[in-house]
Amino acid sequence: MRINIKDEIILAPVLIFLVLALALILHYSHIEKNSYYLQQVNAAERMKASMEAVKSYKKELGIPLSDEDYHQTGMIGEPFNLITTTLGEVEAKRTTANPDMAALIIKMMHEVGLQKGDRVGLGFSGSFPALNIAVLCAADEMGLDVIPITSVGASTYGANHYALTFPEMMHRLYKDGLISTDSAMVSLGGDDDVGVNIDVDQVDAIEKRLVKEGLNLSKEPDLVRNIQLRMDTYGEIKCFIAVGGNITSGGISEEAITLDQGILWWQDYHGRIDEKSGIIQRYLSNQVNVINLLNIEKITMAYGMPFDPLEQPKIGEGGIYHQITYPRFLVGIAFVIGIGVLFFFYRKRGA
Repeated sequence: MRINIKDEIILAPVLIFLVLALALILHYSHIEKNSYYLQQVNAAERMKASMEAVKSYKKELGIPLSDEDYHQTGMIGEPFNLITTTLGEVEAKRTTANPDMAALIIKMMHEVGLQKGDRVGLGFSGSFPALNIAVLCAADEMGLDVIPITSVGASTYGANHYALTFPEMMHRLYKDGLISTDSAMVSLGGDDDVGVNIDVDQVDAIEKRLVKEGLNLSKEPDLVRNIQLRMDTYGEIKCFIAVGGNITSGGISEEAITLDQGILWWQDYHGRIDEKSGIIQRYLSNQVNVINLLNIEKITMAYGMPFDPLEQPKIGEGGIYHQITYPRFLVGIAFVIGIGVLFFFYRKRGA
């Protein structure tokens, strides 16, 4: 197709208009607070208070803060010990120990369409205690009906101290009124979700403490029965949120490694369910959306949040609390004219 002089006369002012329209769109666009800004701020404040409480628990138990805990959050565990189940990046753990993570979870919950009163299943390992708390604080702020199932096992720098595992940490926050829900069920985590690779002596001591506190300890080594027990405990839910790498969440198939991060829409899932499939895949196949929180660097990049920042922003000031709005009228006109020009030259090409 060749563009003749007549076409150029038509095209020139159209292109000039589109350039001017783009300039005006950029000029009149502005940053404004999210419609759920107050929920984000309140959730972040809840998380901040909860982390301060965890610091006090550690002080009471004589657990020193980690040298890697640059911001003195109290949420960074030990580099390794005999209840550590897998390797983890301390940078990722530091990134999640930030009240803005609760604001991020509020955003995700709104994006997935959750509303007050919705029932949500939570699957927590001990690997990201701060992110677990962020989810709980966000859920409380939104008034969700959450069913948390927690695990003792934790990766390096997670909730891996002998004296304060994540289920115990959460239980104390619940008793102190900082969160509204305790664990519906607790497992040991690790291999087979029954603490196979955790020090036997420590497992015995931890089990006794969990039972003494009245927590519902489950020790089901069969993956399929374990998953079914968890799904029966959750009941009918609107969303499943997985934090960390408990074996029941992603299962043991190759697909567990390739699962995406953040919001997983059930419409996009085309996998095949078998005995190796985890809770994430099973809910997606049952038309339930999932929020998968494991690869922290990928998630923060997707939402424009800093990864392992030297300084934490003040609550309410980060980009996660805001959005850019554009003048819809100008965008609409520019879009219609742009489509019109393309259609015009497409017709000429076919002529």
